[in-house]
Amino acid sequence: MKRSSLVPAAAMAIMAGSSALANDPPLIEHQPAQCSVASKPIELCASVLDDGDIAKVRTYFRRPGEKEYLVSEMVFEGARFCTTLPGVKPGKLKSLEYYIQATDTEY
Repeated sequence: MKRSSLVPAAAMAIMAGSSALANDPPLIEHQPAQCSVASKPIELCASVLDDGDIAKVRTYFRRPGEKEYLVSEMVFEGARFCTTLPGVKPGKLKSLEYYIQATDTEY
């Protein structure tokens, strides 16, 4: 079974200097998006550390109160994984809920 870690955007603090240990799920470091401009896409990036290879990193997002999440694959861009979420329509939405999930290739 692949291992994964889920990190809510509100709880992203990882101690400085920590490193991934053997057989541990990936560690995600991310600064939550503080605000965005209506109709402008929202860029999210995260650093992901693991003792092996990272299989995939995804962002799950939804409007507050919705039951289902939409998924956006994060792409490795040098030192971190990034994705762009669609902008929200003016006056329709005050916030966006999201979390980041990383999965490694270990069984």
